[in-house]
Amino acid sequence: MSTARGTWKAVERRVAVKLGGRRVVCSGVRGEGDVEGVPGFIIEVKMRKKIAFKKWFDEIATKAKEEKKIPILIVHQKSQKSEYIIFDIKDFLKLWKK
Repeated sequence: MSTARGTWKAVERRVAVKLGGRRVVCSGVRGEGDVEGVPGFIIEVKMRKKIAFKKWFDEIATKAKEEKKIPILIVHQKSQKSEYIIFDIKDFLKLWKK
């Protein structure tokens, strides 16, 4: 899969398998998430060459690994009311499958 289209589709399929769901074909056209079959969630998968928060997450992940804890990054956009939580899918699966 050398094309950009093939690459993001592969990422969506991989995430769907990890979550026990399946990739939704043409999800953007229908306004649905990219993965279905995961009760209680609407899942949208994004792939980018660079992710702005990656450096912050890597820093906390290093510290968490030393202390055998789960790294969690919470981000807040100025002038907004919500925060967003970011953590590794492996850690999410550990917590979610309990």
